[in-house]
Order: sequence, then C-alpha cells, then structure tokens
Amino acid sequence: MASPSIHAMADGDVYATEFASTTAGLQAAIDYLAGGKGKVFIGPGTLEITTVISLHTLCHVQGAGVGATVVYRATGSLATGDAAYSGNTFINTAYGANGTLRTTTGDSDITISDMTLDGNYSAFGSVTVGSNNHIGIRLAFVDGVRLSNLRVQNYLQSAIEMNECRNTFTDNVYMASVGQYASATSRNGLDYLNNAGSASGYSCNHVATNLTIDVCTDSPLHVKNNTDVSISNVTIKGGSKYGLEIESTNGSGPDGVKRVTLSNVTAESIITHFIGGQIASGTTLEDLIITNCVVEFDSTHATNGIALLRDIDAYGKNIRFVNCVFTNINPTDTINVPFFKMSPTSTTATEGVLISGCRLVGGSTVGAITSCHGIALTGNFKDLSIVDCDVLYNPGVAIQIVPNGSSMTTQRVIIRGNRIVNCGHNGIQLLCNTGTGNTVKDCIIDGNIIEDACRNGGSTGILVGTDAASNDANNITVSNNRCIKVSNATMTTAIRVNGTGTTDEIHFHGNNTQGLTNDFVIGGTPTNLHCRFPEGLGTSITAAATISIPKDGTVFHVTGNTNITNGISVSALDNGRIVTLIFDGTPTVSDTGTSKLSAALVAAADTTLTLRCDGTNWYEVSRSVN
Repeated sequence: MASPSIHAMADGDVYATEFASTTAGLQAAIDYLAGGKGKVFIGPGTLEITTVISLHTLCHVQGAGVGATVVYRATGSLATGDAAYSGNTFINTAYGANGTLRTTTGDSDITISDMTLDGNYSAFGSVTVGSNNHIGIRLAFVDGVRLSNLRVQNYLQSAIEMNECRNTFTDNVYMASVGQYASATSRNGLDYLNNAGSASGYSCNHVATNLTIDVCTDSPLHVKNNTDVSISNVTIKGGSKYGLEIESTNGSGPDGVKRVTLSNVTAESIITHFIGGQIASGTTLEDLIITNCVVEFDSTHATNGIALLRDIDAYGKNIRFVNCVFTNINPTDTINVPFFKMSPTSTTATEGVLISGCRLVGGSTVGAITSCHGIALTGNFKDLSIVDCDVLYNPGVAIQIVPNGSSMTTQRVIIRGNRIVNCGHNGIQLLCNTGTGNTVKDCIIDGNIIEDACRNGGSTGILVGTDAASNDANNITVSNNRCIKVSNATMTTAIRVNGTGTTDEIHFHGNNTQGLTNDFVIGGTPTNLHCRFPEGLGTSITAAATISIPKDGTVFHVTGNTNITNGISVSALDNGRIVTLIFDGTPTVSDTGTSKLSAALVAAADTTLTLRCDGTNWYEVSRSVN
C-alpha cells in the first residue's frame, strides 16, 4: 500500500480514510504509526469491521462525534470458536502483535473518543462466546487510558473492560444494551478488573464521570480487586440487575478493594441489588463511600433488597452510605434478604460504618416476610452509626444489630434520629440472640421515632439485651425515643430489656410513648438498670394492700382509702428513683415489706410522702401533712 500524504500532520497523525474503509484499513492506519505517538481520525459514516482492532502505546483513535462515526460489527463476522479476542471491537496489543491482548505491563496513554461502537449483538444470537469475546473496549495492563464522548452499544458481553489498568479517565460515555448473552461470564457496563488478584502496581487510580447505562443484564458498574476508584454523575436505567458490584474474590490479592467512591447516581428499575459485594477471606474492603444516590427498584421483581455487601468473609473499614434514597423495595415472595444488609463473618471487627440521611422505602403495604428487615447488620462491628434515616414499610425489624457466630463483639454503636414507620416486626433490636460468647456494649439509642411497628409480629418498639445464655450486653443507653401506636399495629410495648444472658448497666431516660400498653417490660434478670423517668405528674395510683409506681412521672396522686400494708413493689427500673406520693384519701402506709419508713404513715388529704429506691426497697426521704 502506498504511503499516504501525512507530512503536514503533527505527531504522526493519520486519517483512517487515507486507507481503505474496512477493518484492514483502520488497522493499517493505526499500524502506520509504527508503535509511536499519534492520532488516527475516523471521519463521519459507518465503518463495518469484521475482526478486532488492535491499539498500541501512545495511540489515540478519534471519530467525528457520537452518532457521526459508527464502528459497527459486520453481520456474519463472529462465530463460535473464533480466535481469542477477535470478537471485541478495540483491544490493546504490543505493536506488531495484532489480535493478542497484553498479558503483562507495557502499554501507556491510549485514547478512544468521539464515536459510537456498535457490536450488532442481535446478529449473533447463536454464537457461543468464549475466549473470542464480544466486548466494546477491552484493555489490559495500560498505564493511562482516556475514554471520552462515546456510545457503546449492542454487545453480548461488557461495554468497557479494563483489566489491571491504572490512571484511567472515562467521561461522557453512554452504554446501551450490553451484557446480552446469558452464558457470558463478563456482561457488565464499565468493568475495573484484576482477575489475578496480583500486586502488579496496576488496578488503581480510576475516574469515571457522566455515565449512562441503559439496559445491562448484569452489573452496570463493576469493581474487582481495584483501589482508588471514583465514579460520579451516573444514570442507570432500563432494568439492570445490579448497580455497583464490588468483588475481592482472590485471597492472594493484598490490596482487596479500597478507596471506592460512588456519588450522584440516579438508578431506575434495578432488579435486585444496588450494591452487591463478594469479599473473600484474606482480602479487605476499605474506604467505600456511597453518596447522593437515588434508586428505584423494579416493581415487577421480588427484589433481594439493597443487600449491601452480601457474601462478606473478610472485614471492612470506613464504609459510608450518606444521603441516599431507595424506593419501591418490594419483597413479594419468599426472598427474605433485608433492605440493607452487611454480614461480615470475620472475627476482625468491621470498623467505621456510617449510614446517614438515607431513606429506605418498601412497597405501599407491609409484606409478610418477617425476616426481611430494614437495616440488618450482623457480625463483629466497631464504631457503627445509623443516624437520621427513614425506614418505611419493611416487613421485618426496622433496624437490627446482632453479633452472629461466636465470640463476636459489637461495640460503640449509635442509632440516633431515625424515623421508623409501618415496619412488620420490632422497631429497633440491639440484641445478642445467637451463638455463644457474643457481646454488645457501649451503645446509644437516642432520639428515634417509631410509629406503628410490629404489624407482622413482635410487640416492641426498642428491644435490647440478650436472648441467649453466655452472651453479654452492657453499658447501653436508650434515651429520648418516642414510640407511637396510631393504627393497625400490634406494638404494645415501648422498650423491652431481655436478660437471658448477662445484661448489665442499661440506662433509660427521656423516652415517651403514645397508645401503648407498656412503657417498659423487663425479662430475665438484668442487673444495674438505671432509669430517669419524665419529671412531673404521672398516672394516679389507687390505694391497695400492695401498690406499684407507674413509669410516667415523679409525682403521683394516691386515691382511695385502702390501707397499704404489704409494701410498694420494686421493679428493676426503680433502682435509684425518687418519687413523691400525694394522698387524696386517708389510707395508712405501713412500715413493712419493701416500705422502709420512719414509722407508719396515717395519711390525711394532701399528705405527701417522698421515697427513694435502692433497687430492693423504698426508703422514706421525707413526709409532710399539709
């Protein structure tokens, strides 16, 4: 072929149109750069290719614009058993080794921009995709990738795959109808991979922004064994299975998945998980930040919920979900995965988990799947915060924190300022109820509103303590919460403490209720319960042989004239409590049983008696006949 006239062009740039407008012509234009720096321009029109196009170091392929330049896979040009990598549109190879994808480091600074890549997948429905692949852009071991102003559509497998690449930038890319071959192992939108899990120094430093993924059979976004990934301004639509899938499945990979940020995502018709994870033993998940995402699930599917980070065998660190909205979570059959789930099995604590300002909304009615919880975190956690979230219409427990396995410790937990409405079971559970040797400690449940819980069972707004022997719950504060029953709920109790195991140093103050039978119910034998009840006038007490003090105040009128001869009952919550009784009638209060008085009190109207409880008896502080 005669050399084209390119002498006036910079850096060895060439026009593909100076060669024949075929696969061979485009490849010839790229090869004309002879492995050196240069740009290959593809003018307007449709270029039909019959095999893969190979790029090399310092090569930039540029079209005339999305829709103006179309690189199109010709019908009949892909068959089962074709040569490896031949079904892709672009790959990178060493110069002079067209068709052989890089397997070691060696390439740098590859750019593809301003064109449409069309895989024509509907023409290859009978093709079995194997090593031949059918991917839009597949790059390996490239240091420096820029993909911009592209539309990548109609592929049996992924739109873009970067395996062990680093320093990549992807901007303004539309991916449509990709991952269309059911048997393909790689059928995602944008893939950042490190399949070897090796420490090559690659698989890092990726930025992607302004992406649209429209119909992707599997994961629109996929990060596997990569670090330092930032993905922002993404629209996902058209029935994708997942949103972002995170994997660290090779135990030999020392890096795991670290420093991944996903922000400003709008997703509609997600079929199963928005975030799915497979984090294997021997790897880690660190510094995962998900912010400002709005996700609507597909109403025609029984979703597995949000199921954040399922299948975790390793531990995580610094995981943030902030200002996200998840709607139409719709478990319609026997699927029982919670709306939002983390369940690491490692005995090393997952540290620094924050779920803040998120809204999780199920279907308009509460289903019957009582194990489909709202936020369910089971395992070994340290420094966990769930704050300012809405959990609405979930069939199970709204917020459940439970150590699982054996010898697990969940500590330094804050559950604050959340609004729970129309859940199916208890509102909040902070509980050791499985395994042996587990501990929940140093936790605060504060300022939450729980309205109309327990529609499918349970009875309690907030449940803390232990349900299994040899487990331990201690130093837990439950304060300033409001439990409300308005209608159609079976919640009868605001706060319940279970003490089957060791339950110690539990503190209550400032909680209030509406429409419930019980403010507190104490089970088992917890020790050192401390309760600060609302100040002021509480429910009146009717004089009887034995009386008990209600839990809704510090001052109580005693009505009637029946003598109080058997003492005043003591509950675990009365420890340290000071109350004042105002007698409206004329009963005698005997110095007997749990009533430790200076002498029997013969009351007259308006007589007062102030008492203090040490957890066993009521001791007289003062009396006054007014």
